[in-house]
Amino acid sequence: MKGCARGIGRGGRTAEMSDPAIEAAQRACSAYDVDHPRRCLEAAACEALKPIRELHRKIHPVFSWSDGLRFDDPCPDCDGKAGVHPCGCWADDDMDYRCAACRDDRGHPSDWPCETAKLIYREDEL
Repeated sequence: MKGCARGIGRGGRTAEMSDPAIEAAQRACSAYDVDHPRRCLEAAACEALKPIRELHRKIHPVFSWSDGLRFDDPCPDCDGKAGVHPCGCWADDDMDYRCAACRDDRGHPSDWPCETAKLIYREDEL
C-alpha cells in the first residue's frame, strides 16, 4: 500500500503517522539480515498479529461455589485434553473453549474458534 503510514494534516500537508503493522514489521525484521527476506516477512506477519491474538485467544469457563464463574487460559501442558496428566489436570472430557474477545447475542463468550481466530491462527493452533 503506497503511503499507508501517511495521513493528511491541517492545510492538506502530509504528516507521518504511526502504523502498528509497519512498526511490528520493523521490530520483527531488525533481527534478520537482507539474506533472509522470507524469515523477515514471516516474523513481521506474526508480530503484526500478536495483539489481535492476545485478544482472540481460547479460554474455558470454570465454576466454583466459592468464586463463581471465571474464565481461565488453557493449561500449556495438556491443553485441556481428557484424562489425568502429570501437570495435575484431570477431566473426563476435553475442555470446552470460548473466545476471550467475542460475545454471542446473549453476551456470553462465543464458541472457539471464533471467525477472527480462523483468520489469525494456523489450523493446528485452533
